[in-house]
Amino acid sequence: MTQHIKAMLTECFNPECRKKLEYLRNGRVIRTVRNASSQLSVEHFWLCGSCYSMFDFGFGPGGTVALRQRSRIAEQSVTHITGVFVA
Repeated sequence: MTQHIKAMLTECFNPECRKKLEYLRNGRVIRTVRNASSQLSVEHFWLCGSCYSMFDFGFGPGGTVALRQRSRIAEQSVTHITGVFVA
């Protein structure tokens, strides 16, 4: 029998910020699902808008989640495309 474990999302993932989550209007939310033995673990993590402009989530072995700094090169190379139609 598989057990489900859920963690409540309450604050920004950045330990230097820890802004309380009130609305999901900005920032980034991710969900991780791990299956260890007979336990299914579902966790949600949130970076507030201010932190998400400087940081993003990094993923390690075993499904661990870490904070990683955004690189300026990656930020500059992001292209935003609008109005794309595929026929």
